[in-house]
Amino acid sequence: MNMMELQQLSVRSNKEGFTKENIKAPQARFNKLILDIALAKPLWNFEVTKIRAYEKTVQMVKVYQHGEELGYIEWEYFRGEYGFEIGNDRIERARERTSAYRTHDEKKALAAIKKTFSPKNTGERINEAVKQAEKLVNNEAWEKAQKHRSTKSTYNEKALEFVAGVPAMFYNYLKDRNELHVLEKHQEAELEMQTLQDLQQKLGACSVVIKVDGGYIVKTGDKIETLTDTTLPDHMKAKLGMLKLVDDEHFITNIGGKVKADVFVLTPEEGEAK
Repeated sequence: MNMMELQQLSVRSNKEGFTKENIKAPQARFNKLILDIALAKPLWNFEVTKIRAYEKTVQMVKVYQHGEELGYIEWEYFRGEYGFEIGNDRIERARERTSAYRTHDEKKALAAIKKTFSPKNTGERINEAVKQAEKLVNNEAWEKAQKHRSTKSTYNEKALEFVAGVPAMFYNYLKDRNELHVLEKHQEAELEMQTLQDLQQKLGACSVVIKVDGGYIVKTGDKIETLTDTTLPDHMKAKLGMLKLVDDEHFITNIGGKVKADVFVLTPEEGEAK
């Protein structure tokens, strides 16, 4: 069998659109290895799956017997020169650092192929089937979980619409279960959220107050003032008095926030916010 015959052998039934007209025979050593295998294993079929981009020569072939893939053989560059890379599931399971066997020696390559390229035994088929089944179940479980999250979101939305539409019924339901605190906490959290969101929109109308020796520097909008305890407006005094009692970075609804010991932000009085 010469190179042309091997080329014709290698490209039959390939799946990548390679034909004997658009590729060249493999490199001589690679060609000889495949030739030796083809002569030793006449029942094996070879399928070209990769060619070198510039030379258009065969770089990888997959080996089949009766339609079952036995492995692949590739002409690959490693450790300073080209050689043979041989791989299949059996080889991958046996190796720790790499997933394929590599050698520059044709005889070792041929021996490895003869040793490891064979139809899967019963145990291997079962293990492969189990892995495929696990993958299918895991994929389906993920998809169904995603679907459930989507439907649960819609379900919860409709449930909330119902509760909002019959507040007295929901109130009595919680009261009978001695769980009114659930409603109260929710209403409190909702009020705080709405207050802060509203404040975000009106932040320019808030007053930023810096406590300094002998008084306060107050910025409200574009206006900056230096005030004393005497000239500071009563509503600001009241709010500062409450905020001084809380921890730094704490906010009190409708009052303001304590940034740190000497910096405060005060909510605008009704009618001041724009």
